[in-house]
Amino acid sequence: MSKKLKIWIAGAVVLLVAGGAAVATVIATRAKSSQDAKKETPPLEFSARDIVQLAARRLTTDVTLTGSIMAVTQATVRSKLSAEVVRVFVREGDRVTVGQVVAEFDKAQLQQQSAERVATLESTKAQLAQNEKTRQANAQLVKQNFISQNAFDTTDASFRAQAAAVDVARAQLAQTELQLADAVVRAPISGFVAKRYVQPGEKLAFDAPMLAIVDLTQLEVAAQAPVADVAKAAPGAVVEIEVEGLTDHIYKGRIDRVNPSHRVRGDRQQRCQAAHRDVRQDAVADRRRQGGAVVAAGGDSGRGRQADRLGDRRRQAGTPRDHDRPSR
Repeated sequence: MSKKLKIWIAGAVVLLVAGGAAVATVIATRAKSSQDAKKETPPLEFSARDIVQLAARRLTTDVTLTGSIMAVTQATVRSKLSAEVVRVFVREGDRVTVGQVVAEFDKAQLQQQSAERVATLESTKAQLAQNEKTRQANAQLVKQNFISQNAFDTTDASFRAQAAAVDVARAQLAQTELQLADAVVRAPISGFVAKRYVQPGEKLAFDAPMLAIVDLTQLEVAAQAPVADVAKAAPGAVVEIEVEGLTDHIYKGRIDRVNPSHRVRGDRQQRCQAAHRDVRQDAVADRRRQGGAVVAAGGDSGRGRQADRLGDRRRQAGTPRDHDRPSR
């Protein structure tokens, strides 16, 4: 091997050794820098709020509705008589209990009527006792053939008529006593007087409102729900109620029932009636221009048919129409 070739080989070996040392130096430097970076970077720490544990839960849908609070139990006290109110013992806001006397009607006329019917009942009873004695006596006489069977039948019919008269008098007296009891108005439920409609001295008609009583121990919220949210409001679902003015407290409740609304149907019926009236008016105008009468719908159909037949008879008799008559 020549000396020149040995020199080239030695140079190559030196270059390889130098390059390997350089590569090793770079790798060692990068490893040291990465280790230093790891030492400088702090570890990640999580707080209790950042950690969430997975659990199976039921998904809920929130629907916000606005409604009004009402008492579940409420009653309107109405007049059972047509008489004058002499006393009203409660005012709005007063608490009442079931059976408490809240008002009183004038009972003078009823008391007089009761006394009269008591006397009538006693009179009919006395007459019935006399007829019974006569009937028993005639029953013995008819067995001995001292009187005819027709005479006994007449006595027996009189006795039965008088017994019926006693029943009528007794029923009339019971009716008067019932009216006397109704003259004293009592609270049907326990609660608070929400509205007072009458004042002492007023003459009330039968079934006129007197008092409105509400029981505030159990309340309910009535809310209007749009069609899109009706399917989400199922009976038995749990709800949260916020009362205006009491925002610091949330009340728990549940959906008791879902009532269908009838307002849409009523509005549609009104629109149909309005359209029906417009159609009738247009038909009447067209038929009048044609010289005849229109057959009305509903309750006016009979009069419309009579007017139509009258127009036909006039045309058959040669009566000229409005547009056939000569102009003056």
